Amino acid sequence: MRTNGGRLAESQRIAGGMNHSIHQRELGISHLDFLRVFPAVVSGSEVHRSADGAFVVAEHGRRLTVSLHQQRERRIGMLRIPTTRMTFEFAGYDPSEVDAFFERFNRHFHRGGG
Repeated sequence: MRTNGGRLAESQRIAGGMNHSIHQRELGISHLDFLRVFPAVVSGSEVHRSADGAFVVAEHGRRLTVSLHQQRERRIGMLRIPTTRMTFEFAGYDPSEVDAFFERFNRHFHRGGG
């Protein structure tokens, strides 16, 4: 993931309207690692799985849907890194709430480095 002044790069916003937006990002993470960490990001909220496997958080008239795409592998020499592209759909969230979500998300999914 690219950085911007030491901060994680923003998600790519691919669609949206009034209190509705769709963002995509790709992380060097497996689906299993996502399942382990994501509940902490939405701590206190109930997460459901939809029929298509997406993760859904619905509360207070808002809805967040996170879809994981097929897990892939990035190879750098002998190193193999799992990668997953994710789509985040926010309905009923204002832009500041979306920004706050991604700040929490980045804190929980940040991996150490020098």
